Amino acid sequence: MFTIIFSLGLSSGVQHFISYYIGRKDPSTVKQIIKRMSFVAVLLSAASLLLVWITAPDFALLFFHSLKYTIFLNVLGIALFSNITNQIIYSMLLGLQNFKANAIRAIISSTLAYGSIVPLLIISNNPLMIVVGWAVGYYIDTILTFIFLFGKIKGIEIKSSKRVKLKPIFYYSFPLFISGIIGYGATYVDRFTVSYFLNLSEMGIYNFSLLIVSALSI
Repeated sequence: MFTIIFSLGLSSGVQHFISYYIGRKDPSTVKQIIKRMSFVAVLLSAASLLLVWITAPDFALLFFHSLKYTIFLNVLGIALFSNITNQIIYSMLLGLQNFKANAIRAIISSTLAYGSIVPLLIISNNPLMIVVGWAVGYYIDTILTFIFLFGKIKGIEIKSSKRVKLKPIFYYSFPLFISGIIGYGATYVDRFTVSYFLNLSEMGIYNFSLLIVSALSI
């Protein structure tokens, strides 16, 4: 939910405009967009982290009915910082037509995020280690993606002193942002409702039941 809200639909907007300027053979503008939108992505991620830390006790009580889960939400907030940044910079790779690199990145990301959980759970059987494992994997992935992305534009010279306007990217992304929120709400409203009225164990059973039903539906 927070990833959709704080990314502001910019992943689609950035991808569209980078592809557009590549088509116009204007690499200088592409480099400016990547550099400036990377900074915007970090700012949005920082805002999301701050909000999650402030609201964690309220969300813990609302959906988990206990303050003992606040620490889980705090760590998820740390992971969220990387998640939002990742979502926007991944779209930059797609805009640069680096589909193969993005696919490799997705494999590495999933391997790191879920593979790091196993050694952490061996060290400690605290369920919090699952969330910590996600955060570790996501941040390693973010660093690697930034290195690759800026390596792709390193040799591009910015010819014009005129700064690229970011307003068109935001205007383009806003309807997609609204659509994403509506789509997410329509898909997950049942989970929020169940989580509010039932305890965490029953919510786990409900999610597992949905997984089985979804697999059967395919």
